Amino acid sequence: MVINYEEYFKKVGLVDIHSAIPDIVVELKYATTDNFMREVLYPGLKKAYLLPHMVERLKCVQKRLQVLNPGYSLVIYDAARPLSIQHKMFQRVQGTSQEQYVANPHREGGFHNYGMAVDLSILDSEGRPLDMGSSYDFFGEEAHTTNDKRLLEASLISEEAYRNRQFLYAIMREQELYPLPNEWWHYQHYMEDSDKKRFKLLDF
Repeated sequence: MVINYEEYFKKVGLVDIHSAIPDIVVELKYATTDNFMREVLYPGLKKAYLLPHMVERLKCVQKRLQVLNPGYSLVIYDAARPLSIQHKMFQRVQGTSQEQYVANPHREGGFHNYGMAVDLSILDSEGRPLDMGSSYDFFGEEAHTTNDKRLLEASLISEEAYRNRQFLYAIMREQELYPLPNEWWHYQHYMEDSDKKRFKLLDF
């Protein structure tokens, strides 16, 4: 049975990112096999959804990006994620060194599971992703964001990747969107855990 993700997302108040920001690019990695699971987790889903306040922040980022670099665009790799998918992902890494990269669904889920987090990067004017030092869904030190300068000095990322990351951090930070310590692509608007109670856990 193919789940109607879009119907559910709209019902709980999430917004289709592309409808709100027509010039943004959406490439849902979990709707393909191009992800760490190497399987399609979102069958039939082609659109990315987030809570309205997250979409408004992304709209401002996209506008700012195109002022600074005409022709550039954000590319969305993942957004709202049902808790059932989170369970499936966590089962794959539980008990391994990769567990740190997947939020534990048994602890109220992660920000993706509320439509409050987005995975993204930047495309240049030719539609090519900028070098960020690692691929999306890369589980390793090169994807970490806590000390990019050390990664550069250790030749784990290039000078170009270093500059691109600093640029991405800066334009996202203008909208109070910050990356996780171990994923350069994951951004969320940090709130207290108690704030999650104001939003619906995407549990279906």
